Amino acid sequence: MGIWNQLNTKTIADNPGTEIQVQSNPIHLQEQNRGDFEDIRLINQTTMRDGNPIPATQKVVNLTYSDNVYYDIITPQKGEVWLIQSSWVFTATGFTSGILAILDNVNGNRIYIADWGSGGGDLEDSGLTPLLTVDENCTLQFYPYGTLSSTSTIQTLLTRVR
Repeated sequence: MGIWNQLNTKTIADNPGTEIQVQSNPIHLQEQNRGDFEDIRLINQTTMRDGNPIPATQKVVNLTYSDNVYYDIITPQKGEVWLIQSSWVFTATGFTSGILAILDNVNGNRIYIADWGSGGGDLEDSGLTPLLTVDENCTLQFYPYGTLSSTSTIQTLLTRVR
């Protein structure tokens, strides 16, 4: 009953992932909460939070960059998971390379998932097959190396799956 009272002002179109997660988190994993778990499963299925692409959530993030600093592409909200489908690096004179990375905001660790040479290009050119995910604990980042003559852009195609 509690989770329904908290969500009764939301619609499916609201994509209320953050609110669903906030209401679900404090429920203890014990048998007496079985009814709550069924409610949460039903709510997640109804709001398309089942790991498949959520309609009307695909977006292209266009990020302008200069040089030698980490740029945040996306940090998902609480309860969100985003699928990284593709990325394209446009370069400017002086661009020597670029790294796509995921920063773990919990412990500060970072993993490089793709790297581009001076010519930029699409995600496959970086040596990475797309379809990785990033969740609320992490930030997708881009780091360009070199001394750029002007700003340039990286475009990233993302779809929310939870």
